[in-house]
Amino acid sequence: MTNDMNIKSASSSMMVDGGVVRVKSPVSEKTETAAEQLKVVKSTFDEQDKKAQDEQRTSQMESIDKAITSLNDSIQSVQRNLQFSVDKELDKIVISVTDKETNEVVRQIPSEEILDLAKNLQEIVASTKSNDPTQSKGSGVLLNGSA
Repeated sequence: MTNDMNIKSASSSMMVDGGVVRVKSPVSEKTETAAEQLKVVKSTFDEQDKKAQDEQRTSQMESIDKAITSLNDSIQSVQRNLQFSVDKELDKIVISVTDKETNEVVRQIPSEEILDLAKNLQEIVASTKSNDPTQSKGSGVLLNGSA
């Protein structure tokens, strides 16, 4: 003899299965159906949102490509040259923008002032290291070797 028993009424059905009572009502069936419909609607919105994002991204990339093309065209029309070099004392890259016709430096990165400052700082550090016997113990300009 099994403990399975089915009870049906106008509003719900109940099943006893080995001591577990399962109630299935029209409300729970409607809730499950609504939940499934909600999943379908959400999936549809997610797909539409993804398509809109892809279209927006494509539009943005096209705008960026146009801007790059425009910049390249305008740069070609400007009579300027880019020159890359290395400052031998600092071992740093220097970029110079020069006028094509006059070879005058229009802009330099880093500027001469910054390069001079870096060279002066490098000299100060070098002289501090040579005058301070604690420098051989691994200390720096701001640190003492006995710390």
